Amino acid sequence: MLSLHAISNGRRTFLQSIDGAVKAHEKTHLLTLGAYAQGGISYDFIILPTGEKYAVGGSVGVDMKPVPGDPEATIRKMRIIRAASLGPMDPSGPDKHIAETALLIEMLAKHELETRDNEKTGKKPTAPRINGAQKIADIQPVPGDPEATIRKAESARREALASGDISLKVMQQLTQAYVMEMRAERELRDSEESKHISLTA
Repeated sequence: MLSLHAISNGRRTFLQSIDGAVKAHEKTHLLTLGAYAQGGISYDFIILPTGEKYAVGGSVGVDMKPVPGDPEATIRKMRIIRAASLGPMDPSGPDKHIAETALLIEMLAKHELETRDNEKTGKKPTAPRINGAQKIADIQPVPGDPEATIRKAESARREALASGDISLKVMQQLTQAYVMEMRAERELRDSEESKHISLTA
């Protein structure tokens, strides 16, 4: 939690708008997740000398575990989690990461289901595709341009997910793209906050 001193009315209005947006964002997650939410909403607050506090960040825990022995239930669960993570109008980087993780778990569950069906019918199972890994082989940030870095990371993630590749290598590259995007978003956020909020000792 941060304590701000000598804050102007304009900056207070700015914090109020952030507070409302953050709370609406997290409530959307919580309502859509339903039984798959773990705990309530956790907020990060800024506290003013007057005692007022404003939410500037938040999170909702998510149960990402597959349903043991039931790939169909796992698929349904992951689709709900994806809908919940992407439900707000402006999903954050962590929201997108959860959606991508849920999609990968869903793909694995589909493969498990297909394998079971093929064993019953005697058909040869279709292996998950692994032909997209080289497209995103080396994900590096764009020096001095966090917005371009975010676009690059988003493009890399789209390519990986569109390829249908569920190999360990692509999962690692998705994580790399996610971390790169998080750092760039933090850089942008810090820059914006420095424009609107001045902290004094």
